[in-house]
Amino acid sequence: MDTVDISRLKSGEVNLGTSIMAVQFKDGVIIGADSRTTTGSYIANRVTDKLTHVHDRVYCCRSGSAADTQAVADIVHYYLQMYTQQFGSPPAVHTAAALFQKICYENKDALSAGIIVAGWDKEVGPSVYNIPLGGGLFRQPWAIGGESS
Repeated sequence: MDTVDISRLKSGEVNLGTSIMAVQFKDGVIIGADSRTTTGSYIANRVTDKLTHVHDRVYCCRSGSAADTQAVADIVHYYLQMYTQQFGSPPAVHTAAALFQKICYENKDALSAGIIVAGWDKEVGPSVYNIPLGGGLFRQPWAIGGESS
């Protein structure tokens, strides 16, 4: 079922879920996300940060399991710091996206993670990559994602 049947919701119940997005423009990227963490129709936290800084000019938007996506983002952040130390220059946005994709794909049966990676690098400029559930990797000028509870 791809749509929500509003008549099936209980009185006062609201269909919630994560909404994340990224858009590239000539000089950079814009990222955004809602701030609610939900458990079914219950709002567990109203001020969650779903936008994560993974390197100087690279961010990710996280949807799915908060624990899974935070762990993956921490691992990628660690690898990108090591990359910078080893090569003496910041990684490309594609490098960050490829790391996210590799981790998500290799653990697709254990993770619930949909991620958008966006940022700017001197080789390509602004770029946006979508990594949906299951670990694909798609470069697009814009991406939307999320999960419905």
